[in-house]
Amino acid sequence: MEADVRKKVIVLSANNYAINDKDTGKMNSGVSFTYLATDNLNPVTANTNTKGIKHSKASLPDTFKDVFVSVPAFYEMDFNIAPDKDGHAALKPVDARYIGVIKIMDAFAAATGKEAIPAGK
Repeated sequence: MEADVRKKVIVLSANNYAINDKDTGKMNSGVSFTYLATDNLNPVTANTNTKGIKHSKASLPDTFKDVFVSVPAFYEMDFNIAPDKDGHAALKPVDARYIGVIKIMDAFAAATGKEAIPAGK
């Protein structure tokens, strides 16, 4: 099945879980994660009441528990568009692939034209 949307994101955290459902006795397992739906950390300063980038939470089946090899990092994700619990259209992750680490010092240098000074110097 082809995904509806493919996007580069920043995964901030990932947590493997296994929870026993008391009512059914079924084991629910997977990986939950928090991410930014962008790969661009430039400031968001539009003339609105909200500034910055809001994070999103999602989960994938436990077959993805080894995908999140390094966090925080860049990932490419496939999403399907599906209704959320309130019936609104929402992006639901269906696949994830590791791209690479976030190099904050390189991003700082690119944004400012200056070399970052490591802490303690």
